[in-house]
This record gives sequence, structure tokens and C-alpha cells, in this order.
Amino acid sequence: MLRGRPHPRFGDLRGTSARMVAVVGSSPDETRPHRLLLVDDHPIIRAALRAQLSVPGEFVVVGEASNARAALKLAEAHGVDVVLIDLELDREWGMDLLLVLKSRFPELRVLVFTAHDDPMLAQRAIDLGALGYVAKTDDVALVDALRAVARGEVYLGPSIAAHLVRRWRTRSGQLLSDREVEIFRLIGRGHETKDIASVLGVSVKTVETHRARIRNKLGIRGVGELIVRAALFARGQE
Repeated sequence: MLRGRPHPRFGDLRGTSARMVAVVGSSPDETRPHRLLLVDDHPIIRAALRAQLSVPGEFVVVGEASNARAALKLAEAHGVDVVLIDLELDREWGMDLLLVLKSRFPELRVLVFTAHDDPMLAQRAIDLGALGYVAKTDDVALVDALRAVARGEVYLGPSIAAHLVRRWRTRSGQLLSDREVEIFRLIGRGHETKDIASVLGVSVKTVETHRARIRNKLGIRGVGELIVRAALFARGQE
């Protein structure tokens, strides 16, 4: 049976049916609204988010939680597709919940919505598997960020994006080749290595070699940073 795995901190929550958990672990069904879970320890904020993000035909809020344990129970019980997480929960840290959610349900799509306008935290969240990071001070339509994440795209709020662009300016002499630019753009649009190989008519090994060269030229330390920087690059070309 397909079930979430127990976690030493949050306990064994494997009490739901295989059908429900299998939905969480699979790609969202585009023929129905995305099932959304809200995780924030302030009831007033959750109520506002529910009102803002309940979009007929697109998103239906199937649960609200103020802590990690409740969030995990709801994720297993309701076949959640997308989760919106605050980092500061009730005596808990949202990154810990993000780690457990992604380890149990790798296909789950997560948007971090937080008061922390910190590019290092944004990069850490992406490293742990989040697709989006928006500061509560950002002047953005949150539903647009949620739509991007639900499509499997990386979304960064403007304040975080501005910080990261300033940090990641390419040094002179480290420009990418035309092929590397093309691959970097496709990574930023959410394509996996095998998809890029198919689109470009090359082998997976060739794409992996170009990815390694891109990381080396731009001084990229990990996969999370590669995804974020590629997303910023792709957005700038649109």
C-alpha cells in the first residue's frame, strides 16, 4: 500500500487509505481543481488566505493547519496537491515540515509564504523542494504565485528575486555558450534533464555535461541554486 512514512518527530500518521495518499504522490489531475492546504498559525491570516485563494475551477482549500502534525494528517487525509506554508508556526519551524512533506510526498508542490524576506532562506526552501517563496511584504497577486507553483514552475517574489539577481551577477569572461544558454532557459522553465535531451535531440549525458559546465561557470553550488537562478534567467527572457 502507498502510505506516508513515519517521522521520529511527528509520529506515524499512516492511518488513511492507499487511494488518498497515492493522489498526493502523483501529478495533480488538471481536470479538477487543485486541492490546497493552508499552513499558518494565525487563524485570521488563514481565513484571509482561504478567501483569496479559493478560485472556482482552480483551487479548493481542503484543509487548514497551525502546526506540522495537523498539516501532515490533513495532507494524508485529503489528497492534497499544493501546500502553502508559513515558516514560523506554533513553536515549530516551517522548514522542518517542508522537509518531511517532500520526503513523504515528492510530487507535492509547495509555496512558502512568510514574513522572512531573506534570500538565504529562499534558497534553502528551494533546496528542500519548495517551488515558490514569497515574502508577505511583497506586492504580488498571491494566486498568480500559486498558479505557477501548481504548474510545476519556480516562483520567487520580487524582493527575493532582486536580492538574488544582485548576488548572482555573472563575472566577465564567464558567459555561457549558446547551447548552455538554451539549456539554462529550459531548466528555468521547469524541464527535467530527460525532457531537455528530447527537446534538443541530444543524449541525457550531453545535457548533464552542459549542466555541470553551467554550474562551474556561474559558481552555482547546488541543484536548488541552479533551479532558482535558471528560473530568474528564464523569466528575464520572457
